[in-house]
Amino acid sequence: MKKMGSLRASILAAVVLSGSVNAWATNNFQGVLKRFGVTASPATSTKPCLCVGGLYDETVGVLVAFQPGSVPGPYVYECFLPLFDAQGNPTGGVADCIQNGGSSVVVLPR
Repeated sequence: MKKMGSLRASILAAVVLSGSVNAWATNNFQGVLKRFGVTASPATSTKPCLCVGGLYDETVGVLVAFQPGSVPGPYVYECFLPLFDAQGNPTGGVADCIQNGGSSVVVLPR
């Protein structure tokens, strides 16, 4: 019986640690991306990208990496493009390349 309690404690410890390891790995991965200028927000990302195809073909934006949905999962990346009004002033809004018919995203060197 004592062995069964030890097994349960080991399983519980593994579950708790796996949650901590997952959070650590996610934060570590985000830190690595940030060193390359890629964040989860178009407002803070600095890595340039080019939208190919669709409504914003040949438009330069910034590369953003994020986990879609509310449940942590794999990261996806997208090229977010700044929007401008008819006079050429930034509106503060952004559009995403692939969601607007783009066929691919090209990451540009600095």
